[in-house]
Amino acid sequence: MSSRGKDLGDKIRDKLTEYFRVLKLAKKPGKEEFSQITKISVIGILLVGSIGFLVYLSMNDIPNAIADMDKAEMRAQFLNTIDPDKAQQTLEIQINNTNPEVSTGNITVSFQPINCELKDGETNVKTPPIPPDGSYLVSVDVINITDRSNLIAKVWGENLKRHESEGTALEITAQDTSPF
Repeated sequence: MSSRGKDLGDKIRDKLTEYFRVLKLAKKPGKEEFSQITKISVIGILLVGSIGFLVYLSMNDIPNAIADMDKAEMRAQFLNTIDPDKAQQTLEIQINNTNPEVSTGNITVSFQPINCELKDGETNVKTPPIPPDGSYLVSVDVINITDRSNLIAKVWGENLKRHESEGTALEITAQDTSPF
């Protein structure tokens, strides 16, 4: 066992001796050599960074863009607002497909009444697919309206670039929120 320890100690000592020999031979680089080393290092860093960025694009953004090519874009808005002076009112939401080439899938509108009620009690409405550059009108009857009433609608559907699920739904409100 002591012969093994001696061999290991000798190996360590020999390595350290080699390292010190290299350090003794090393000299401070001149301006030109330092400048060349710096340029090569910067080019290497930029090259590695560019490759990493291209890998990122190829793994994230490019596949998402390709997947969204054949999907529709949707916009939705209330055509009228809640009038607190009326106890009962019909509100309309216009849903537009802004893609000139692709139809939407089925659209779901989920209503959340605040300090009011839906006349038929139905909180979810499904629409048929909306053709390219087409629109669909959803009407809902609201009752027991007060001055604190509001209606929030979440709109989502199939074959859309965004707003594909309730978690990513487009949320709109029927209360007038204009500052004037």
